[in-house]
Amino acid sequence: MNVKNYSLEEAFKVAVDLHIKNKIIDAEKVYNQIIKAKPDFFLAYSNLGIIFSQRKNYDKAIELFKKTLEINPNYPDAHNNLGNVYFEQSDFDKSITSYNKAVNLNKNFSDAYNNLGNVYLKKKNIKLAIENYNKAISLDSQSPKDKPFFNLGNLYREENKLDESIECYKKAISINPASVDSFINLSIALNKNGKLNEAIVACEKAISIDPSKVQALNNLGEFNQEIGNDGLAINCYKKALLIEPNNLVKMA
Repeated sequence: MNVKNYSLEEAFKVAVDLHIKNKIIDAEKVYNQIIKAKPDFFLAYSNLGIIFSQRKNYDKAIELFKKTLEINPNYPDAHNNLGNVYFEQSDFDKSITSYNKAVNLNKNFSDAYNNLGNVYLKKKNIKLAIENYNKAISLDSQSPKDKPFFNLGNLYREENKLDESIECYKKAISINPASVDSFINLSIALNKNGKLNEAIVACEKAISIDPSKVQALNNLGEFNQEIGNDGLAINCYKKALLIEPNNLVKMA
């Protein structure tokens, strides 16, 4: 594609469409052509930053997000994405600073509040983690997202508040019934809460969505082993080993 044949706005839409379709190399080429044609096109830098973040080239991603913010310091998405990179690098203080800049620029930025919940959970500040997850949930009340409920469920499970954890996972599933991870974590919480039969059902649901999910197969094996269904347990373990021979996942 030659961006000279398009307006820069049209070229950017093409690049975004390629990015969404996971045609990353093609998208990257178009973003770079846009930048060459218009060096202050901050959205192209920002999306390139996302590409390098996806590749786990975090230093390059940081460079691109900082370039984005040099051009437009009031772009909340770049602050949020920069926070995500710092989070992946376990630089939690910088991560919090970036997320706070994002929500200061956009008070309704639910994803940034959810991300603040994640980083405060990592820092073991349970009160602030819950506060930010609930803020994200309240902002999305008209169009709920599953992630804040899933993350809040994880927090409550870590705190051994299993009834609350189960409720959150079920809410996440009601929003996104295809969330394999929500079913897996629900099964773990149900098992810890003494509801083994329900845990098995949740685990079987996860496997029906993604039969290659090793953790679900391994957990189902352990659940069946607990109730004496050794044949079913062995079958689950064998399937897990066929998929990942050197990485039999243990139940969390």
